[in-house]
Amino acid sequence: MGLAGAAAETGVALAAAAASLMAAAAPTPERVCREDASFEHYECILDFDGSSRWVNVLEGLSARMEVIPAQVEEALAEVVDALLLDGYEGRLPAGSYDKSRNWAQHAGRATLQFGAWAESSAVDAASGGPALVAALSTAHAAVSVHPLPVWLVQLIDHLVDQRMVTEEARPDCATISRYEVGDYMAPSADTQGDWERPSILLALRGPLPLVVGQTVVTLAEGAFRGSSLINLPRRAALITEAPVADYLVTAVPRVQEPVTVLTLRRVGELQHVQLLQLKEAAAMDAGGVGGRRVQPASGALPPTQPAAGLWNLGR
Repeated sequence: MGLAGAAAETGVALAAAAASLMAAAAPTPERVCREDASFEHYECILDFDGSSRWVNVLEGLSARMEVIPAQVEEALAEVVDALLLDGYEGRLPAGSYDKSRNWAQHAGRATLQFGAWAESSAVDAASGGPALVAALSTAHAAVSVHPLPVWLVQLIDHLVDQRMVTEEARPDCATISRYEVGDYMAPSADTQGDWERPSILLALRGPLPLVVGQTVVTLAEGAFRGSSLINLPRRAALITEAPVADYLVTAVPRVQEPVTVLTLRRVGELQHVQLLQLKEAAAMDAGGVGGRRVQPASGALPPTQPAAGLWNLGR
């Protein structure tokens, strides 16, 4: 058996073990998405005056089914596969490709970034809440990323046409993650103010399990407990708006089958200011100040683009 086959078998075994562990622990309410819906989960919240009230902690979280036709899904997935190979073989800027994985435990995923570079916000494993970490960096003087390629701009145009996001709030950056069987993502949260709302998450080629809540607790590697377990079908989108977007913690338990995830967001105004400052610093560096040179994003597009006509399907 080859290394790839052994890794796949290990991933299947780890995913099954994580599922068993989650089932044995205090259950997380599960929601299987079959139609467009807004999510609800009420928890008792204590106010500063000692009073309590029941609050929908998932207010602002919703799902849309069949966002794109199957033909478009396949075309997008093929382009992503080609780009991941380019990144693996070193043909993309360091900021546009990241393969932060623990191969022994299937922790992490292969990631592409366009439009802006961002590090994940860590979550305190003890409390399940956001850790005190540095704000998300949407640009860095020493990091180069590609701008949004044409096929992502076309996808965003489609989402605007479908009224999933307004033109004023249209995303200007994207993070694309590829999960193989057994891969998972530890709890993470967006830092408030770094991104405009809404953000849109789209699953391709497979279903995506998500554990969400104000807090998400790690039971074991790849197993988590939160307010709700959402099983997002392929071609479905999860839309995150205020107020839940300001505190939502999300984790991906070990996946049972491969899935590609597109996350589309718009950089927040505060980060836009910092972005301009960093661009000015990068321009100075490129001019020789400080002895550092920054390789600008080339804007090169993948050789295979989804045909423009595909976007007319299913409308």
